[in-house]
Amino acid sequence: MSQAVDSSLLGNTPGHPNLSASGGSRLVSSIVIALALTGAAAAVFFVRDRDMLGYATLAVPIIIGVVCHPRLALYQFIFSLFVGIVVIPESAVSVVLLSALVLIAAAALDLALKPEQAKSFPALSANYIALLAALFLTALFAFEPSQSIRSITRVGVVFVTFLALVRLLRYFRTGEALRVYFLAATAHAVFAAGAFIASGGQLRSFAFAPAILDDLLLLALPVGLALYLGARAGEGRWYALGAVIVFAGLIATQSRAALMFGLLGSSLVMYFMTRRTAQFQNSIQLALARSRVRGIFLVTGACVLLSLVFLSDLFAGIAERFERIITTDPGGTFKLRLILWKGALLAFWDNPLFGIGPGNFTSIHNIYSQMHMDPGWYWVRGLSATSLFMHYLAETGMVGTVIMLSLFVKQLRLARAGLQKLGTGGGLRVALYVISFLVLLTTIFEAGWLWGHASMIAVLFFAIISSQSRTLSTP
Repeated sequence: MSQAVDSSLLGNTPGHPNLSASGGSRLVSSIVIALALTGAAAAVFFVRDRDMLGYATLAVPIIIGVVCHPRLALYQFIFSLFVGIVVIPESAVSVVLLSALVLIAAAALDLALKPEQAKSFPALSANYIALLAALFLTALFAFEPSQSIRSITRVGVVFVTFLALVRLLRYFRTGEALRVYFLAATAHAVFAAGAFIASGGQLRSFAFAPAILDDLLLLALPVGLALYLGARAGEGRWYALGAVIVFAGLIATQSRAALMFGLLGSSLVMYFMTRRTAQFQNSIQLALARSRVRGIFLVTGACVLLSLVFLSDLFAGIAERFERIITTDPGGTFKLRLILWKGALLAFWDNPLFGIGPGNFTSIHNIYSQMHMDPGWYWVRGLSATSLFMHYLAETGMVGTVIMLSLFVKQLRLARAGLQKLGTGGGLRVALYVISFLVLLTTIFEAGWLWGHASMIAVLFFAIISSQSRTLSTP
């Protein structure tokens, strides 16, 4: 055994003393004993039919290992975004929430080991703090103040997760987080597309992330397309394949809004990647990007024609879903959204300054009894307004809505500032800017980027945008 353990195993802590051979032996013995005790405790739980506690006990050593390695903490958080599993039924405890707590613990440990590397609060911190203050203020005027606790706590957890992400992202190479996200999205899109095809187009497939995969793939598509268009000659074919798979997965979700925003985001990426700007002065690379865009249009047009001729039955279900939103008598989920938006506007009109209070929209029918008069309300009771903008109008009035929108506008301004910087990595800067724009735009129509699973997706990109002062590497 060597006389010392590499300091990198200790997180490269400056000034940390090397372990002697005897110290290393004691460390190994302690680890073995701890693992044995953990296994014994888990066995006891399994024997007593406490399976959840048994699995949780077995997970403790893994969690400790992840917390001690910042890169692993970041990887597990990104991958957990694609797992929409609730650990405890009838609760908000999900895989992604537990993953966020592991991430926060890893950031806290990193801060404790390297306090000298702590900097001032990152960009967007002031916006989160202002939002929390607005929630506290509007909760004072809430119809039922006790229901505001969960909403305030939820935003508080998102804010701490944001700080943890910014802290740990410095362990990633520039642009690595976006590539890891795209890789995870591609893998899950394979499962979604496969299930969709196997069902003959009848199944709305979300792989392992029920009802949220469409938002995940919507934000992954611009990344793959930008990586492909920015790749050098002879490279980028894998990015192109990944983008195709992500788009196929998006189709498999049959989410109308996500598909339309995905096409919009793709169009914006192609527009920015084919403009001669400070980031794209290389005429050869610019010509290559323009050639690839022409190829995308040709291949897409051919695929659409072939699908109409040979695969019309496969896409009949999604075509029918789009038909419902262009009729004068909307139905399905779109009609239910209109009912929720009507309720949100009613609450805002009655309480324009402070709203009915954070967390109170799910019980709005107790505030306005006339909501029961609409037969469709039976199907949407207890839901959010589905639109973050409408939801905040109802719950926090103008006070909370303006501050909430300022957060999303600020992240767009930061992403635009990053886009305008000189340097390499123009493709990833474009992808980040387009994602930032889509996140802001979708706050009006859908996507609750400040609650539930979606909040953890948004906070990842907010953290990347906030820490993008590092130059993104060339795709």
